[in-house]
Amino acid sequence: MKYIFTLGMALLMLGCAHKEEPKVVFIPQKKILAEVDKELEEAKKIVIQDLVNIPQNIETYTSYIKDEFYMINKNYEDAYFSMWNIERPTQGIEAVNWPFKYFDTTKSYGENLLAIKESFFDVNARTIKY
Repeated sequence: MKYIFTLGMALLMLGCAHKEEPKVVFIPQKKILAEVDKELEEAKKIVIQDLVNIPQNIETYTSYIKDEFYMINKNYEDAYFSMWNIERPTQGIEAVNWPFKYFDTTKSYGENLLAIKESFFDVNARTIKY
């Protein structure tokens, strides 16, 4: 047991021992800028073949789109993105007020199928804070 403790302490000391830090070499800024300028000049000489071989005009790729595809896309946008274009509510006042009509304190029943007393709503709703 004594040897295990000694071995553990030796490994701990070796792991935490001071290690030599790498030396930092400072390169003058002018030399770095000169190298960057040289690399930029070489990069400007490179021709990207895709820009030469593949047409860069969007009409080349959209010429196959017909009116029916446009209408399908328009119908999709109208159906699924219409909520961003709503200027007034689409439902009437009846659609908004139906819970107040059907969940009245005199017509509400609990899970035991007995009528719920009005005091239940006063206690559970905590309407005083609102």
